[in-house]
Amino acid sequence: MVNNWQKTKMKKMLLLMLAMMIANISFAQQQLATLNHDGNISVFYGSTAFRDALYASVNGDIITLSPGRFDALYEDEDGFHNKAVTIRGAGMFSDTLGNYSTDIEYMCIHDDSDTIRNLVFEGINFGRIYCGDLNNVKFIKCRINSI
Repeated sequence: MVNNWQKTKMKKMLLLMLAMMIANISFAQQQLATLNHDGNISVFYGSTAFRDALYASVNGDIITLSPGRFDALYEDEDGFHNKAVTIRGAGMFSDTLGNYSTDIEYMCIHDDSDTIRNLVFEGINFGRIYCGDLNNVKFIKCRINSI
């Protein structure tokens, strides 16, 4: 038989578990980008996390993106100019097991000066992408819906 004290304790435990589940879900939906520069890790949050990490990067850096949708990069933004970085996402497809893709709805990669070399994208779902005048850009396990 369960007394009132035990009922109260069980209710508190259930509420705590519920609060933890809600916190976990809300944290999992926040976009996150990490920038690895010579072993130093910087973390950027929110929908602009990718853009912020890209602007802070230099040649040879690695940017890792969490699952989620990141802001677009447009032609008049110069985040890619003269950068040879690796950008890794969580995957190009979402599945029924709860694994979600890294999505970038639109991106423009263009360099008239022909200086981008060894730019690498891995595991990213692109909605639409524009590429022009690039050398040695690699798309590994990426999905591009429209060019």
